[in-house]
Parts: sequence; C-alpha cells; structure tokens
Amino acid sequence: MTRGMFENIANNAAYKGASKNWYVELIMSEMVWYDILVNPIDGFDVKDAITKKLREMKRIVEEQCDKRFVYYIAARKKVRFSRKRPYYSFFDKKLVLYLEIGRKRKIKKIRLPIRDIETGGLVKPGVKLTDRVITFEYPSGGTISMTVHDLLSQCNIDLGESTEIHYVGYTNSPWDRPLNRSHRGLSDTLYNVSTEEFDIFIFYNIFKVISLVKNSKYNINFAIANSLIDEVKVDEEGSIIEKALIFYFDTATQELNKKSERGSLKKNMVKMAGLNNISSIGFGLEVEDDSEYFDFCSRKVGAKHRHEFSINLDEGEPKILHGESVYKSKFGEMEGSA
Repeated sequence: MTRGMFENIANNAAYKGASKNWYVELIMSEMVWYDILVNPIDGFDVKDAITKKLREMKRIVEEQCDKRFVYYIAARKKVRFSRKRPYYSFFDKKLVLYLEIGRKRKIKKIRLPIRDIETGGLVKPGVKLTDRVITFEYPSGGTISMTVHDLLSQCNIDLGESTEIHYVGYTNSPWDRPLNRSHRGLSDTLYNVSTEEFDIFIFYNIFKVISLVKNSKYNINFAIANSLIDEVKVDEEGSIIEKALIFYFDTATQELNKKSERGSLKKNMVKMAGLNNISSIGFGLEVEDDSEYFDFCSRKVGAKHRHEFSINLDEGEPKILHGESVYKSKFGEMEGSA
C-alpha cells in the first residue's frame, strides 16, 4: 500500500468541494529509556538494538503509506531495584520485589506472579538484580533479562505516577533525532528536569489522520485516511500534528518558541482551510496498553490515559476545545462511509 494510492478521491467533486474535518488518532507509541543509552548496561548492546528497531519501524511505516514520527521527551519518577533481597511468597507463590522511588529512594514493595511461557502456570525461577535490570534464571538453563521500567510497564504495575511531557517534536530519522545529544529540546529537558528525581524517556508515536466529510448535496460521506489520498503531504501532515500537540501540552521547555509555534500552526490551518476546506482538527490520543507509563500529562494538562480535544480557528486564531471531539460529532453519524 503506497501513499496517495487513492488520490483520485481527493479530486472527486463530492469530496473536494465539501467542508472537511480531520480526526487524528494514535496508532502506536514506542518507549525508549534514555538512561540506558547514555549509561549502557553491561552485557547489553542497547543502543544498537534500539537503532535497529527504530530503523525497522521506519521501513514498515514507509511501506504502509509513509508517515512521520512525532515524539515526546518526557519524565517519570526515578525507579530502581532495591538491594533488599527479593523472595517468593509462601502463600501465593508471587515474587516480592522492593523498589526505590525518587531522590529519597522511598521503598515500595510490589508483588507479581511469574508464569511459565508455555503452560501459563506459576513458576519460581532464580532472580538476579542490579539497580536497573532483573534477570530470571530458569531450571532449563534459559534466562530472561529486562529493565526495571520494562518490568513495571509490561506487568502493568501501578505506582500512582504519570508521565510528564516536556517537549514535542517530529522526525523522519527516529534513530538519530532526538537521540543525538546536540538536540536542543533534549538538552533543555535534561537541564530543567532533575535526573536525581526523574528518569527521562522518549516516546516515538505514529498517528493516523482521517479526513471526515459529510456532503448532503451529493448524499455521500467520506471517512478516509489522509495518507491514502495524500491531500496534505507527509511532511506538512507531520508538522501540523507536532504543532497542534505543542499547542495542547504547552510545555515550559518550549515556552521560548511558543509564539513562533503557534504562528506556524495558524499558518498551516489557514492554508488547510483555504486550499482543502479543512476547518478543524480533532484528536483522540490513547495507547491500547493500560500501563500508567502511557498516562501523559504536562504543566497545563492533567494526567489522562486518553486525551481528547479539537483545535479550530476562532477569528483566525487557533483555539483548543478540551474534551470536544470532532470524531464523536461527525464520524459517529457516518456509518458506512467510504
């Protein structure tokens, strides 16, 4: 499937002449813990593995209509494994682990079942710990290692912490940007956020843009991905999503360029309205994973697993309507649309 393979729809009179709304939804979000890149774990070539994974993601995205990666640079309360010895509970056979939270290393006890991959039954493999990595050693000789954050995320352990976004950007080369240390947003985040209290993460996100049209004159409705008709080109699409999310999360790190970013969003939306009759952009941002690692917030936006809002032009200026979804008001009425 290639980008613009249904571009003839964009030139169809019933589509082209009608008023449109965009709806943006999150397809996937890939989390990278920055600490293990700059302070590698002995025996793990993490940076090479992450680079290969991001390059593969890019290849797949290019084959599936091509999109840009919009990323968050974010922070969560620092978590490490405690030196306190883990053990298996006598009563329920669950593994009991101790964590150290934040600068003060507050102790938190967690319990989790360890199950056999094939049978699903409870097992008690040997456990080895460093402050950042846990390794399970099975009687068969096999081992599984994962970082403290991977364990908490994959096992959906709730510590009552959300993920604060400090910077939003977009890239076509996720293995390089923002991972290279010359990145201004990453440098500013590391400067402004205490790494004694917080861990830094990068979330690489892929979004799908749906163009919604209800044309009563022709008695036809459309709900079609922008990537399929390529009405708005890929770089402009990525930039519009980036600027809209910068506007929404309104982080302190991007305060300096706030006026410029808002001006760019306004320019793009005025252009979309004039050339494409696209009058608003609705967002429904939610990761299917229930982990609290994907409960995002910012200095201006409360922590939520699902962020729903729309951006309209109000007297020529971008305006956010929190909790107002174009998707609900438009798409919900368009069953059976093309």
